Amino acid sequence: MAIPITLLCGIVYVTAQQNYRQNLNDPQIQMAEDIAAALQQSGALLDQVPQNKVDIQTSLAPFIILYDTEGNPIAGNGYQGSSLMKTPKGVFTNAHAWGENRRTLEPQAGVRIASIVVPFVGREANGYVLVGRNMREVESRIADMEIMLFLAWLATQGAVFVASYIAWFLLRRSAKPTVL
Repeated sequence: MAIPITLLCGIVYVTAQQNYRQNLNDPQIQMAEDIAAALQQSGALLDQVPQNKVDIQTSLAPFIILYDTEGNPIAGNGYQGSSLMKTPKGVFTNAHAWGENRRTLEPQAGVRIASIVVPFVGREANGYVLVGRNMREVESRIADMEIMLFLAWLATQGAVFVASYIAWFLLRRSAKPTVL
């Protein structure tokens, strides 16, 4: 019984963790696709970037960064310190090849960003739209779920052990011959 219980808990964990992680991408997907479409129609790069500055290390707000075809930041509101967040060149290569790239980026230790990169062909320039947001809150929820699932696994294993012991005890007791 221990193996099926462990496998079932593993399946529940993977399913719930992936649900949390994939849902984290939803706002970024919508924003990146909408911005790429707007850039293709109007071409006004700066019109697509909000003016509020987002500190990617501390804020949970989504941020937008426009990159040129070489992967250099053009404009945006997602700041790492005093400059726009830098992104590895391979992220753009994959976005170009596949039409988008959904990645977890770690621009600095302890800061993880759920990001979507979409290429755009605009009137003013071509490049990439990156929309991201800090994963801190979702990762905290996943950690809480891990604890709850571990406790459920432990309780279930304990209950199976106790039930097995009781069954063994009762079978052993009924199997003894009665002495008159």
